[in-house]
Amino acid sequence: MRLNALFAVGLPLLVSISGSVLAGRPGRVADTVHNLSVSGPGRIKAVKETRICIFCHAPHTKSPAGQLWNRNLPMGPFLTIETGGGSAGPETSNQPNGASKMCLSCHDGTLALGAVLSSRKPIELTGTSTGTIPPGSRGFIGRDLRGMHPISIRVTPEVIARHAKSAMWLVPLKQMKSDPDVKLDRSDRIQCTTCHDPHDDSNYASSGIHFYTKKRFSDACVVCHR
Repeated sequence: MRLNALFAVGLPLLVSISGSVLAGRPGRVADTVHNLSVSGPGRIKAVKETRICIFCHAPHTKSPAGQLWNRNLPMGPFLTIETGGGSAGPETSNQPNGASKMCLSCHDGTLALGAVLSSRKPIELTGTSTGTIPPGSRGFIGRDLRGMHPISIRVTPEVIARHAKSAMWLVPLKQMKSDPDVKLDRSDRIQCTTCHDPHDDSNYASSGIHFYTKKRFSDACVVCHR
């Protein structure tokens, strides 16, 4: 994530970055609907809060999620699909984890967008009567994930071999991890952040998918699938 790049030049820089600086850099979070501050371009945004990063990150938090995460994680359970045996069916054992669970802390629609760990009171927002992403609106995912690509699944040689017998063949793990844009997490798990960059929506015009890491829809698919 770009947050790691910020660490390379020091935490003080992260704390001091202003919305006006970020807004001048095309493709950055300030220009996207993930900017929930008062300067955000989306329908849902803060009434007064000017800080951009605060809705997801803070320099001092006690979140077990890491990445200076500034939100509680959703409790679940989520309805997912069974990927182990090659046949799809509803189950609740393959639960989201890692970065995907961070994404769902907003996108499952159960936690208020302005409820951050660094503030005793939720940040006041406009554009949402409940404080959450409303069901049926763009960005709402909910807790039924069966219509989505499986997430939080660790890619192993066994998983690749199993899928070699299906229509969704997977390339070797080394090849899969060589792409600079489509990335598994440190535990070789597929997450939302494998195909989506929450800080950059510059590929939307060409891909038709928000926060996509590739310029064309199929370009991400063929990184992992034959």
